[in-house]
Amino acid sequence: MRSTALHCLCSELQEGSFVRGSVETGEASFVEANGERFSRVCVLGKAGEKSFSSSGEAVVLLDDGSSQVNVIANSPHSQKCLQAVNKGEFLLVIGKIREKQERFLAAEIARVLYEPEWFSLHLSRVKLRQSLRK
Repeated sequence: MRSTALHCLCSELQEGSFVRGSVETGEASFVEANGERFSRVCVLGKAGEKSFSSSGEAVVLLDDGSSQVNVIANSPHSQKCLQAVNKGEFLLVIGKIREKQERFLAAEIARVLYEPEWFSLHLSRVKLRQSLRK
């Protein structure tokens, strides 16, 4: 069963402690921050520098104003989106948190957003989630 993507900030993903999941128990990897577990997340921000991995995957730096996180495509459709996104465009990413040498977001869904009002709505959802946890 697929878990619900939590709206969060890049800073929550970067500052929390990473806990690696287990294949034996079926538990997914997650980041624990402020008493919450983030496994599958929804993040919005501006696309920054874009590079390509040795295997040809697009890697985009996503900045939401609180911090930055690298986004790597995890599906052919999100790969197309990350290859086409331009620096400064708003990007919505739904994906899972991973960690190798650094923490990154494995994008299941990636979309360019052409209306900046979506970013304000996302921040409202994050504040609502945070207030419900207190």
